[in-house]
Amino acid sequence: MYYFLILTFMLCSFAQHSEQPQKENNTDVRNSIVLFSIEDKDDEKTFSLERSVEFDHYLKIFDEDDKEIKSIKKLDSKMANKLEVDFASHFLKIQYEITSVDGKCELVFKLNLKGEKVDICEKDEKKVETIRPFLKSVNQQFR
Repeated sequence: MYYFLILTFMLCSFAQHSEQPQKENNTDVRNSIVLFSIEDKDDEKTFSLERSVEFDHYLKIFDEDDKEIKSIKKLDSKMANKLEVDFASHFLKIQYEITSVDGKCELVFKLNLKGEKVDICEKDEKKVETIRPFLKSVNQQFR
């Protein structure tokens, strides 16, 4: 009888249904969305405003050569929204209102607003004058 109970217990334990593992969630919380970026060829820096999955906003400065983060600052939503709106107004003005100068040129800035890109040449003085004050205000965030 004792052997029968042990045998029954062993067969029941092997007959247990094991559940299939749950699919893993591949939403990586380290991902972030680049709201805008400014690549400054003169200073060899890239400034970017990024939003994380948790809606935290970070202003980052990257080194142009090795794409290494030189500085990072966490911004509150109000300040991040102000920077994003200001950049969008400058970006749209540069893209649609100011005409480009024809001919070969040396790139000074590369602007990116949520995937839309605009290159600014050294000859496009009006465009350069439009973005420089904004770039100074972004630089002041790190002081």
